[in-house]
Amino acid sequence: MLGTIKEIVKQTIEVEKLTDFTVGKVSSVNPLKIQTASKLILGNNQLVIPDRFTNRFEYMTMVDDTFDDVNDKNKYKERKKYIVYDSLKVGDSVILARAAGGQKYFVIDRVGVL
Repeated sequence: MLGTIKEIVKQTIEVEKLTDFTVGKVSSVNPLKIQTASKLILGNNQLVIPDRFTNRFEYMTMVDDTFDDVNDKNKYKERKKYIVYDSLKVGDSVILARAAGGQKYFVIDRVGVL
């Protein structure tokens, strides 16, 4: 009886596909594809990519060399618009979090050399 209950609980947990972390590698960027350690290939519709992993514009504030306090607005010079090239590249290793249910994967961060 106890063995049957344990098996039912185990099967229920497997069906739920609770959030889990895995490592993937970018295999294509256009369209974006990431291959997981278990050889599953994820496409754009399955991935949630943070803005920081895209090429984008960002405004940054210019400060002088003596600047050491972000609250000292007297030393702010000007804000400039910059292009930040930070999109994922083929070969990048990433940390993925699988959403409960297994339909979406969130790219959490890049991984250093594995």
